[in-house]
Amino acid sequence: MPLITKAKAREMGLLNPSLQTIEIPRTFSLKESRQWLKEHGFLYQTHRNTTNFRRFIQAYDVKDAEFYSKKFPNGIVFVFQKF
Repeated sequence: MPLITKAKAREMGLLNPSLQTIEIPRTFSLKESRQWLKEHGFLYQTHRNTTNFRRFIQAYDVKDAEFYSKKFPNGIVFVFQKF
């Protein structure tokens, strides 16, 4: 997803902070990952693979945002951005 400015994020109504990405361990298959996201009401169409995770984008990246994460017992990580 493209990088947007803070002004554009506010104009679009993007929450601050907002959930930017959900990282699901690659121990979950792609099908299982998408199913989990769908069952929990998250976007599941756009993703990219890293060495250990499938990263599912939930919102545009905001320029100069600060990022922090929350890891859950099942290994899934929520990455938030604050702008």
